[in-house]
Amino acid sequence: MNSTNLKCILIYSLDKNYILSLLYNLRKDNFEVDSVSNKSEFNEVLKSNKFDLIIFEINDNSDFNHYFQLKGEASTKNIPVILVTNNAVDYDNQSKIEFNGDEIISKICDYKELFDKISILLKRSEIYEMFLSKSDTNTIQQTKTKILLVDDDPNMIKLFKFTLEKAGYECIAFNSPIKALESAKSYIPDLIISDIIMPEMDGFEFRKQILKQTFAKNIPFLFLTAKGNEDDILKGYELEITDYVLKTAGPKVVLAKVNAIVSSLNKQKSRAISELRSAASNVAVKVIPESAPKFDKYDIKHWHQTYQGIPGGDLIDYFKIDEKNLILILGDVMGKKWGAWHFAIAYAGYIRSTIRAVIESSKDFSPSKILSSVNKMIYRDVKVSEVFISLSIVHLDNKNNLIKYCGAGDNPLLYINQNGNLMKVKSDGLLLGFSEDSVYNDISLSIRKDEKIIMFTDGLIESRNKEGEQFGTSELKKSIFRNFREFNIIDRLKNDFISFTSNQFEDDVSLIVVQRTSD
Repeated sequence: MNSTNLKCILIYSLDKNYILSLLYNLRKDNFEVDSVSNKSEFNEVLKSNKFDLIIFEINDNSDFNHYFQLKGEASTKNIPVILVTNNAVDYDNQSKIEFNGDEIISKICDYKELFDKISILLKRSEIYEMFLSKSDTNTIQQTKTKILLVDDDPNMIKLFKFTLEKAGYECIAFNSPIKALESAKSYIPDLIISDIIMPEMDGFEFRKQILKQTFAKNIPFLFLTAKGNEDDILKGYELEITDYVLKTAGPKVVLAKVNAIVSSLNKQKSRAISELRSAASNVAVKVIPESAPKFDKYDIKHWHQTYQGIPGGDLIDYFKIDEKNLILILGDVMGKKWGAWHFAIAYAGYIRSTIRAVIESSKDFSPSKILSSVNKMIYRDVKVSEVFISLSIVHLDNKNNLIKYCGAGDNPLLYINQNGNLMKVKSDGLLLGFSEDSVYNDISLSIRKDEKIIMFTDGLIESRNKEGEQFGTSELKKSIFRNFREFNIIDRLKNDFISFTSNQFEDDVSLIVVQRTSD
């Protein structure tokens, strides 16, 4: 193999005609390709050359075993693999392959489908490699761990709440699991402690309700109870609780359990933050440009603030097609658990690159068409199940004095006319990757001189003040009404937000303001 920047692919197949077909198509698409038709030769070629991706044909169980052996070796486990098969793959193998982040494809599929999977795996591999290339010793800014305590006994609540707060934890307590469940949606605790025997809903049912909540099911959960028989303990662990402690053991034992759980959680977070901060200085795919491009008849500005200086999943991008057409992109990648959350920046870079690839290869710059194409690619990525991805795309068309907008699970676009009247423009598109056939529709707007559109991510409206109140759309609207005549309205919005939150954010914050400067 030579030392060019071409991506190198190794093909293993017993079917020489299939190999010839792949060689022709892949080389036509500027891949460097090598091929083998027996496993011994495959092993030798793999040892002596560096490959970016492997296409591996599965003919029998021995081929599966060879693949799993490949993924177990340090030198080859991170090379993405596309498995080619004519047969259905059993559930166990399917799960293991998805765990490795690899792909399975039918031998009779068309080349375009194979090419899409190759592109996705190579791009993801690039991002992960850059993302994890260096380590960093920085740790997360220390904030109080938030604990939600549920017990119908007021004396127990006083005792354990006092003990936890004295140890430096933030604790809110409820004597009703129903009220606790409702509060958890806005409070988002780091740990939940619950009694078992309660009148309106016992602890087991409360835990079942927690497991149904996407935001809460991965939060560590501790049962605090006077019941200590084996059946009850086993029932608790069947509900995936973190630990179990008897009330009679006393507050010091409960505190020791809490300390152990929080210590483990903080270590996991610290590892994630270390990787993230390393990624901030090393990842090559920038997800936030320094400024918007110049575009005739418009003033475009954005503001982006990371959470505690940690790069997250927000992305902003601009694609200037020509002097008359500009695409604006605002996205938010949200991990469902720590294992996915600390890859949010990697996914944001991947999404950005995917969008750019779609735009560059398209003749139709309709936001809905772009979203539809990106959605299909994201849907095929097996790892997307670990994240939520929202996206807003706006097309500024100077030739026809038109704005086209389409969104996927995003916040409404805010349109402010010359008199300061505000209109929400809401897209009904689903979050990216939920369905391959998601329908996206364009919304067209005509914007006049001094009128504005505002785009923002969840971090802006979900951040809170010291009293726990969210900034929300209500405070955002108030700020807009106060400042809509200001040319640099983004600076006023930013200052109002910082003042409200005392400069303490709970997530990435991204804001784009587009103002028409002339007709």
